[in-house]
Amino acid sequence: MLVAADGRTWGGVSGGCLERDVSRRARNVIATQIPIICMYDTSDELDEIGDEAELIERGQAPGVTLGCRGVIDILIQRISLQRPGPMPLIRRCICGRETVVNVTVVRASQGSELQPGDPYDMEIEEWPARPELRECDGAELFVETLRPPQSLVVFGGGSDVAPVVELAHVLGWHVTVAKSRPASESPVAGVSLEPGSAVVLMTHDVVRDQVILRELAGRPLKYLGILGPRSRTDELLARIPPEEVRAELFYPVGLDIGADQPELIALAIVGEIQGVLSGRTGGSLRDRSGPIYPPAEASTCEPRQ
Repeated sequence: MLVAADGRTWGGVSGGCLERDVSRRARNVIATQIPIICMYDTSDELDEIGDEAELIERGQAPGVTLGCRGVIDILIQRISLQRPGPMPLIRRCICGRETVVNVTVVRASQGSELQPGDPYDMEIEEWPARPELRECDGAELFVETLRPPQSLVVFGGGSDVAPVVELAHVLGWHVTVAKSRPASESPVAGVSLEPGSAVVLMTHDVVRDQVILRELAGRPLKYLGILGPRSRTDELLARIPPEEVRAELFYPVGLDIGADQPELIALAIVGEIQGVLSGRTGGSLRDRSGPIYPPAEASTCEPRQ
């Protein structure tokens, strides 16, 4: 979450429970230039909450203690040209489409030259799949892998493509639309297909889909969906040798949500892609027996030389 000195904000850290108080505290950090860590404890029951003075003494913020039943530690730091924090890495990630690891000092031992918010230079043998805390050099470090926005490539130029693109843009995905081309030109030519891309075929052209599937053979895609009835895709695949179609196909494309118009079909498609990316089936959370998110894990690392 980015907070300006005049109170404007971009992004968020919760569903709306904390942003107002975080913004207030952030403006104070901008003025003092001293980074702080705030703990927001929303796990208390109503009769367990004390008065405002008691909450402040416990490091909690009045007015935000009821809500999601969780505890959140938030690091608030001032950024500037001299101390840009994670911004250069974020720029490389988004603009350069690089995967990077951001290591930030969260807490440091007394007398250490390190302070909360400082970047920490360390070698990472294996990029963490999820953010984690590590202990090193007497400091607590927050280690997170920053990946470029998900790449989505849509082949097709019909009116049903627009809602898919619009919804994907809302999610911040990197979207490429490959419209129809002359028969003499490859439909994949010039299209950037990064490893881990999601691809959806919405051409309404069996011959063109056949060519695209053959040219996608062997590409390390995360998702490959095909619009249209199951019988259409079965007929399409019957024309292609099995060894030329190596990706797991999703057809008919989309989640089973009763979609019967372009906007709903777009929701079904994007929802299915997100489920595949997250390793989830897209079922109702009420039917999930365990927690929505796995618990955070802490680890240690070797001190830097």
